[in-house]
Amino acid sequence: MKDIDVIQGVLKTHRFNLLQKKNVVAVGIGYKKKGGITTDVPVIVCSVTNKVPVDKLHKNDIVPVQINGVTTDVQISGELSIEFKNPKRKHRPIFGGISVGHYNVTAGTIGRIVENIVDGRDYILSNNHVIANSNNASIGDPVLQPGVADGGTQSSIVATLYKFVPIKFSTIDDVCKTASWFTKVINFILKLLGRRTRLQPMNAPEETINYVDCALAKVIDGKEALKEINGIKGEVKTLPKNPQLGMTIKKSGRTTGVTDGVVTQIDVTASVSFGGGKIAIFADQFATEDMSAPGDSGSLAVTSDNRPVGLLFAGGSGMTIYNRYDNVKNALGM
Repeated sequence: MKDIDVIQGVLKTHRFNLLQKKNVVAVGIGYKKKGGITTDVPVIVCSVTNKVPVDKLHKNDIVPVQINGVTTDVQISGELSIEFKNPKRKHRPIFGGISVGHYNVTAGTIGRIVENIVDGRDYILSNNHVIANSNNASIGDPVLQPGVADGGTQSSIVATLYKFVPIKFSTIDDVCKTASWFTKVINFILKLLGRRTRLQPMNAPEETINYVDCALAKVIDGKEALKEINGIKGEVKTLPKNPQLGMTIKKSGRTTGVTDGVVTQIDVTASVSFGGGKIAIFADQFATEDMSAPGDSGSLAVTSDNRPVGLLFAGGSGMTIYNRYDNVKNALGM
């Protein structure tokens, strides 16, 4: 194990060369991380906005494994900026990446502010379950910033619910019974035809499948909105990009702020719990490793060059799931 004094000497000599490498935003001395676990081995830590596969980097931008015998470790920090604002507080004007919610919902996240080219008005894009209370809302209902969980009150109204795509809910028993009934009918027909093949009740009927959890709220007169997203530098593009395995994305959420992740699955079909025994089947989704927490729902996932990829809506202890942005855009007629 190298002495800290030795590491400090090497770092002092090479720190500015390391800072010139693409995506590197900070260098310092810290402990090496292995498999997500922090070890007790001191190393030179290179903090990056996002991790890029070595084969996609120019050779001059690759952080060497060792420098003069001192080990390095590349760790994700996201982009560093003094412009990052506490997402749980009240903000005027409003913008993406901060707390929001229907008046009967705890809190979620503003994905982005979109402008309607027909009426010139600004709209909040988020999840149905964040600003339309999982179908239990009426058009025109008040939307608060910040959300109730973050101190939102009657005076926090910034928008009214404009449009949402209803979520098709089922109980687990409903899905099983429907699939079982459908399977029995098909198998009876196959039997009459003399076929030996039999179906197993594995697929949910199309009428129970969802593709998006999304909604729009119209910003009320007198309230200003900005197109920026908290902690993400630069303009978010209009043209979406399809998710691809290995793609690096970032999001800004009410709970965990700006986080980076890699797309680990595409064409995902998932059974998502909405509480109270209700589940919803979602198809044509994509997933990353865990990069969110409760309250981040509604966050917009973008590429390194700020093209929208998806709308975060669910997650577990090991993964985060997103609607494809092109599906959201089409479903809401944006």
